[in-house]
Amino acid sequence: MLQGRIVLKRIALVFATACMLTVSEPPRAIAEETSFSTKIERHGDVVLVPVTLGNKTYSFVLDTGASLTVFDNSLKPLLNKPLGEQLIGTLSLPSTIEKFESPSYRVGPFPATHKDPVVTTDLSRFRQITGHNIQGILGMSFLRDFVVQIDFDKGSVTLSRTLSDETDSKAVEIPLGQSRNGLHTIAGRIPAADQPLDVSFQVDTGASGVSLNVAQFRLLLDQKQLQIVGKTISSDLGSDRWDYKARLSSLSVDKFEHANLLVSHTFSPQQTSVMGLSYLSRFKVTFDFPNQKLLLEPGKQFRKRLEPNRSGIRLLRPEKETVVYSVDEGSPAQTAGVQPGDRIVKINDLGADTSTPFMLRNELDARPGSEIQLIFSRDGKSFKETLSIPLFEQIAGGQ
Repeated sequence: MLQGRIVLKRIALVFATACMLTVSEPPRAIAEETSFSTKIERHGDVVLVPVTLGNKTYSFVLDTGASLTVFDNSLKPLLNKPLGEQLIGTLSLPSTIEKFESPSYRVGPFPATHKDPVVTTDLSRFRQITGHNIQGILGMSFLRDFVVQIDFDKGSVTLSRTLSDETDSKAVEIPLGQSRNGLHTIAGRIPAADQPLDVSFQVDTGASGVSLNVAQFRLLLDQKQLQIVGKTISSDLGSDRWDYKARLSSLSVDKFEHANLLVSHTFSPQQTSVMGLSYLSRFKVTFDFPNQKLLLEPGKQFRKRLEPNRSGIRLLRPEKETVVYSVDEGSPAQTAGVQPGDRIVKINDLGADTSTPFMLRNELDARPGSEIQLIFSRDGKSFKETLSIPLFEQIAGGQ
């Protein structure tokens, strides 16, 4: 997403005296805290960690695809000296962000001590998409000095000073490379007509899916290693863009091989391919940034087959309610009479008020030939409809 750096250290000393004794004990150092764990949503939802700024704690996205730490515009009054503006590229048009000297903030017991700037921007779109009260993005400026383990099955993330001796022997160690923008990459291999295509993937916990460089995407499409199966909306800082979802015949990362993964494409030939949460959540993931390696241990979702959104409903949660952002033309949702602005009440067995947008979208990502039970409301009136998901060939005609 964005770009920058961070280091940290905490030493705590306490001195004790022997009360009621005539001889004092020498000072004793309390061990430095070496790890911090927090709960997260499971199975691939956005990874959030608590960041304390001043006397309040906020939810930040843990993002290995961002080099700088980002604060929401609402937190500007709590930041330090302004350092000017910086132009960045977004999905559609260039956007300007403001830079500041890094304030004093921390994650659990670990304070930020780096000198890299932080940046601010409007993160309201991320809040609407995820349904989480996201107030910032914790980038590699902070994370680079830690071992970061994400257990998507248990729903936990741990920051440590060193790699634990208890790391499972089943984990496969993969070297971390660097992309042109200095972020971390891993090597993948895709079968192609003449010879395998070696792809460098930026490992990005702030991205929801897997994206191929657009030139690679077109090459594999021409060689019939990709099959278009739907469309999706991609969002970044303030802009949205439609792109295609496709099934990739096969992808190998070290000893791990997956067939029929869902992938999309980047937005320019210069952009690095991205390995996001739809792939990473298949593993217990351990980033050993100090030693430039990644450890992958297969989890419960290792063989999960993901489906694209064939319902035609695109969701947002602008406030407390989940609403229809858009409806795809010719989709089952349009046939059922769903309109933009309708409030979602229930999808199958999931109530909208008690489920995250991630959970609701998973219900809309239905297999061909299945049905989705939908309850929604409009102008105070409730509607109950069944969305019949046809075979892909009926949807994709003409694409």
